[in-house]
Amino acid sequence: MLIYTESDREPTVMKDGTSCPNAGGPRAFMLDSATTVRSTPKLLEVAPLRSHRFTCRPGKPCSVVVTGYGLQESDHVTILPADGSCPPEDLGQAVQEQVISSKRQIRTSSKTTYDYSVRPQNEQTIMTVFDLKPLDEGKYIVCYATSRSTRGEDPVAKDFHYKAGEIGKDVMRSHNTSWNLATDNASQSV
Repeated sequence: MLIYTESDREPTVMKDGTSCPNAGGPRAFMLDSATTVRSTPKLLEVAPLRSHRFTCRPGKPCSVVVTGYGLQESDHVTILPADGSCPPEDLGQAVQEQVISSKRQIRTSSKTTYDYSVRPQNEQTIMTVFDLKPLDEGKYIVCYATSRSTRGEDPVAKDFHYKAGEIGKDVMRSHNTSWNLATDNASQSV
């Protein structure tokens, strides 16, 4: 069996238990199959689906929502400066507390979450939500560790090998809109 992982360009040939992919920490895979339609089952890596682009207002708490295959509320992220990489050498490089666990999840339809070409056969999917403390203005990367691959143990630095996305500075401009109800015209100041 050939196993492709997000970080490996070449597949790993699975002959026995000693030939698992080992770049970074352990990985988990799930069989994606449907009982209601005729389709070929697939083996999917439990991981964020793609690298997301998150926006947070500097100095304000924010939440980031991550989509992917097999994600759980017990998954974790760590936030690194933009020049960092996943997995970090050690968790001391983290910007906020070393490990942030998800406190919430969103259950939604796979049809509304995924593009047709990457949609799993399961009709429901879980998106994990992470509440971040206020960040200084700047750019950061979000490294992800799945609880399925750590088997519920607390993750260590090498387990954060998935890049879930980037956080960029928010370019929000405040503006006021006032309405003149007599003429139904709006004036806007920036």
